[in-house]
Amino acid sequence: MLQDIKKTTRHSSVYAIGNISIKVIGLILLPLYTNEAFLSKDDFGMLAILEATAQVLTVLLAFALSSSLIRWYWDEDYKEKQKSIVFTIFSFLLVINTPVCGALLINADHFSKLIFGSISFGYLLQLTFITVFFRVLNSITLQLLQIQSRSVFYTVINVVKLLVVLLLTVFAITKMGRGLNGIWEASVIGEILMLLLTLPYILKNVRYSFEWKVFKEMFVFGYPLVLSNLAVITLTVTDRYMLNFISGLAAAGIYSLGLRLANTLKIVITDSVMAALAPIRLKKFNDPNNHRFFSKILTYTSFLFILVMLVVSLFSLEAIKLITKTTDYWRAAGIIGVLSFAFLFSLIRINLTTGLMITKKSNVLGVLTVLTAVLNFGLNILFIPLWDIYGAAAATLISQFIYMCVTYYAAQNQYKIPYEVNKLVIAILVAGTITFVGILIKDIQILWRLSLKIILLGSFPFILLLFNFYEKVEIESIKNIFASWRNPKMLKENLKRFLK
Repeated sequence: MLQDIKKTTRHSSVYAIGNISIKVIGLILLPLYTNEAFLSKDDFGMLAILEATAQVLTVLLAFALSSSLIRWYWDEDYKEKQKSIVFTIFSFLLVINTPVCGALLINADHFSKLIFGSISFGYLLQLTFITVFFRVLNSITLQLLQIQSRSVFYTVINVVKLLVVLLLTVFAITKMGRGLNGIWEASVIGEILMLLLTLPYILKNVRYSFEWKVFKEMFVFGYPLVLSNLAVITLTVTDRYMLNFISGLAAAGIYSLGLRLANTLKIVITDSVMAALAPIRLKKFNDPNNHRFFSKILTYTSFLFILVMLVVSLFSLEAIKLITKTTDYWRAAGIIGVLSFAFLFSLIRINLTTGLMITKKSNVLGVLTVLTAVLNFGLNILFIPLWDIYGAAAATLISQFIYMCVTYYAAQNQYKIPYEVNKLVIAILVAGTITFVGILIKDIQILWRLSLKIILLGSFPFILLLFNFYEKVEIESIKNIFASWRNPKMLKENLKRFLK
C-alpha cells in the first residue's frame, strides 16, 4: 500500500502543479474582473451565470461517457479493445454533439431571452455553446491521460492552454475593451488549441472500430450517471441562478468571487488527488484486500484537504482585500469558510462512491444525487430571501453534508469498507472550531490577527495528536520523512527517490 500511496503522491504533485497554475492564472484575472473600469458587478454576475450554463451543458452533452471510460478501460475483459473503446466514445460524442450544438447556436437569442430576459446576450451564449462543444471532446482526452497516468502531459497542455487564454483575455479586456465578449472569445480559442495539441495523442490511442456491444454496456452504465452528474452540477450552479433571479446579477457576482476562491480547494486538492488516484483505484477494484487502501485514502485525502482548507478559510478576508479594492466584494469573505466545508464534504462523498463503482450501482448514485439536488433547490428558495449570499452558501453546505451522509449509507450497504469515521469527525470538528475562532478575531489589529491565525493553523495537526488521530506507524513514517528531507545535502537523492 505504501508504494501505491507514493505513486499517488507523485502524480498528485504533478497534477497539483498544473492546478495551482490554473488558480494562479485565475487569481491574476480576478483584479480585472472585479475592477469596475472593465467589468461591472452585473457583468461579473453574468460571467458566473454563463460559466454555470457551460457546466450544465457539458455534463448533459458528455453523456457521462468519461466515467464509463474509467470503468471499462482497465477491465480485464476489455484490455484488447482499449483503443477501439476510445474511438467509440470519441466518435459518438462528435456525431451527436455536432447537430445539437448547431441547434443551440441557431436558437441562442431565444435562450438569452429565457435566461436573462433579453436577446442582447445571444452572441455570448453562442460563444458559450461553442466552448462546450470542444470542451466535451477534450474531456475524453483529459480522462484518458489520467487513466494512463500521463500526469506531466496532462499538466503541460492545460497550462499552455490557460496561458494562451490568460494573455488573450487580458489583451481583449484592457486593450480592446471587449469585456465579456473578449473573455468568451479567448475561451473558445483555448479549447480549440487544446484539441489541436492533443489530436496526435488521440489518433495514436484509437483503433477505427466502433464497439457496439461494449458501447451499449457503457451507455447503460453511464446513463444514470448523466442524471447524477447533472444533479451534482445543479448542486453547484443552483446558487448562482437563484441569486440572479432573487437578488440580481450583482449578488451573483459577489457570491461568485467567494466561490472562486473556495473552489481553489477543489481544483488544487480534490481534482489533483482524484486524478492521480483514478488508475490505482481501478486496479484495486478487483483486489480482495482493498478495504484498508480505500479507507486510508479517504483519511489521508481528507486530512490534506483540511490543512489547505484552513489556509483558505482563515486568510480569506486578507486575500480578497489584496485582490480587489471594490469594497462591495469584501462581503464574499464571509462565505468562503462555509463553501470550503461544503467542498470538503464533496471530497469525502467522492471517495465514498467507491463501493457503488465497484458493484456498478450507478443507478443508486443517480437517485441520491437527484434527490439532493431537489433539496438544494428548495433550500436556496428558502434561505436566499432571508440571508442573500450567506443563504446560498448555507444551502450548499447543508446539501453537500446530507449528500455525503446518504452516499455513505448507500455505498456501505452495497460494499462495506471500514472507513475511519471517528477520525474524520474529530478532524472536521477541530477544523470547524479553528475556523470559528478565526472569524471571532477578524476585527482586531492586522498584525495580531495574522499572528493568531498562523498559530491556529499550525496547531491543527498537534491538536489531532491529542485525540490519537495518528497510528504509530504513521508517526514513525512522518518522523523518517522529516529526518530525510530536513537535510539539504539529501535533497537531490530524495527527489530522485520520489520521482522513481
